[in-house]
Amino acid sequence: MTSFAAEPNDTNHVVSEGSTIKSPWDGKSQTFKVTEPVETGSSKVVYGDEAKAIGDKLKKSQASAAENYNIMNQESSLNSVNNTQSNMAPIQRAALNSKSWYRSEFNALAIAMGTLDCPTAGNFLKHSLQDNPSDREYPVGSSLSNAFSLTKIYTQISIEMAQQIKKTNSQGGNVIGGMGKSAATSIGNSGLDFYLTVGKFSYDWMAEKQPGKSSWKVYIGIHDTYDYDKVDPLPSAFPTKYITLVANHAADAQQAGAIVPYYVNMFMEQTFTP
Repeated sequence: MTSFAAEPNDTNHVVSEGSTIKSPWDGKSQTFKVTEPVETGSSKVVYGDEAKAIGDKLKKSQASAAENYNIMNQESSLNSVNNTQSNMAPIQRAALNSKSWYRSEFNALAIAMGTLDCPTAGNFLKHSLQDNPSDREYPVGSSLSNAFSLTKIYTQISIEMAQQIKKTNSQGGNVIGGMGKSAATSIGNSGLDFYLTVGKFSYDWMAEKQPGKSSWKVYIGIHDTYDYDKVDPLPSAFPTKYITLVANHAADAQQAGAIVPYYVNMFMEQTFTP
């Protein structure tokens, strides 16, 4: 899965291995042990009208996601991997058309994912096995956005936002935004289901101080393209090596037109008191 955004140029701060990180947002109590060094440097930070423009875009996108969420859920239920039968049957006939053959093969894999406690990954894979898959948008409060907000990777990117908000607050500012940074899921920082679903993603955010209050409202957008890229050389670690082998095969299926990329956006809102 690829990102929309380029990496930033600014210097990152690193949280050392073995330390503990905690969600900075009000009302959140997630804590995680750092198992590898974590970069927490800021994305490209903007203020004033530039920050407000990011916020306006996030609010508009969130409203659209909320409006279309029920329609998307109906479509998602039709693609449910738990209620789908494999059509692997006439393999000889399907082999005459590589696109059809790949789709039969990966449809079976999507069903298997659903039975192996990776229902989101299976559902997203199945959604890609059509010629014109719709983009997927998950508004604030949706089950997927809520689940992602409980992961270690979300806590990691939240820390950098909170650091910048705290700095702006101490300087008397009331609006700040960030853009132009990407991060990546792993089995360790998000679990197997999200690792197979999201991969590398970009994110943007805007925070504004609430009138007459000490708290800030934070708007966050997570953006991904559901697609597959070839990885060479293969990683040596288990199980990443074998997951990558399957992902490389999926990249071949994408090249044949069997897997069709689509955009995925998740939106979150938080409160923060510096």
